[in-house]
Amino acid sequence: MDNPLRSPILKGLEEYQNKSKLRFHMPGHKGTLPEEFNALAENLYSFDVTELDDTDDLYYPVSFLAESLNDLKKDRKSKESFYLVNGSTVGILSSVMGLLDPGDKILIESGCHKSVHNAVKLGRLKKVVLEQPSHKKGFPLPASEEKIFEILEEDKDIKMVFLTRPNYYGYASDIEKLAAYCSERGIYTIIDEAHGSHFVYSSLFPKSAVESGCSISINSFHKTMPSFTQTAVLNIGSLNEEDIQRVRSMLLMLQTSSPSFLFIASLDLSFRYMQKYKEKFLSLKKMIDLFLRKLENNIHISAEMDSEKDFTRILLYPKGNVIDMLSYLEKNGIYAEMHDENTIVLISTILDEERDFNCLYSTIENYKRSPCRSTTKNKIHDDIGLPFLDCEGKELLEDIYIYPPGSLYLEKGTILEKKHLIELTKFRKQKIRLHKSVSKNDDLLYVNIDK
Repeated sequence: MDNPLRSPILKGLEEYQNKSKLRFHMPGHKGTLPEEFNALAENLYSFDVTELDDTDDLYYPVSFLAESLNDLKKDRKSKESFYLVNGSTVGILSSVMGLLDPGDKILIESGCHKSVHNAVKLGRLKKVVLEQPSHKKGFPLPASEEKIFEILEEDKDIKMVFLTRPNYYGYASDIEKLAAYCSERGIYTIIDEAHGSHFVYSSLFPKSAVESGCSISINSFHKTMPSFTQTAVLNIGSLNEEDIQRVRSMLLMLQTSSPSFLFIASLDLSFRYMQKYKEKFLSLKKMIDLFLRKLENNIHISAEMDSEKDFTRILLYPKGNVIDMLSYLEKNGIYAEMHDENTIVLISTILDEERDFNCLYSTIENYKRSPCRSTTKNKIHDDIGLPFLDCEGKELLEDIYIYPPGSLYLEKGTILEKKHLIELTKFRKQKIRLHKSVSKNDDLLYVNIDK
């Protein structure tokens, strides 16, 4: 690639492109340009326009954007849907802050995305945290409807239930009874359905949140569909007109006033593409099932065919060190979505092909553990904060999130215990990324030095 301006970003992207052979991570287009998107790709700069009489206005659509949004709500089976060019995050913030007033109570999951915690802070809300059960491999599973009913019966002041469905590992709980229960009692049900944008296209998946009767769902089209990164939609389910207007008003305040027509066109093309090729989910399931069956006796990795989760989310459990396997895959040009201590998470979409799974399988079959694992020495730079080992007993002055999936690990105000510091050190060794709200150095924490 010619890079006459010596752009470090172009250089970095080119290096990744040259190394990447298989992308089992978002965005859902997997770096492949569908033929139906050619016109957009060929006219990136000429289609990058602003709101004019001939180009319509996303927030006050009257022509081709109005037509597109009308088609979108049919696709989503919603009362109304909005395009989001600031990602699902702005949909989450707008839904929570638009419907709740300061001091209101909201029930959230312990493993929810950081944007939910930010909505609580910005809206000055009171959160009730729903602890989630764990899978045998240690990652969080959805809480049962019964557990949520129990909490709602105990605390009649809760005005909103906010759930993530499916979670990052593909697990999606039943929510129809919950949606009906909450609707009868005037409780809003908001579903972060970022990873379930594809649910509406096949009976192989659970019902979408809107179809299940929830108030609002938010879909990240870019995660499992072929739209640009940062593109999403907000779908209105069982809300009245007054509440819809409250959400819309908040969205207009929080989302950019200069939405990209490239992003909007990408969203429009994406759902139409999925409608056209939705039958591909049948062949995709066959390919994934075959891949998992072939792994049944593999000495390096185990995997499960779990009917309780979205089959397009592939979970691999290395029998040795996760980082060794992950590094090996990356050296062979295969990139996963994320990993934790025991699990490697792969995202598959209808853009994947049989040869991709064959390549993945043969690479795993030929796995040979590297004789010398590279380790990164910790370096302390001038930065705000103290080294981990000096922080025991001190008050944390920042939020710490595990990213992905973006769930809160430690909240501002926590008094740090030895177990926290040991676990944080372990995360670093396992190359699990931490997002911190203040300190930038991976080896430092922003704490109250007087406590």
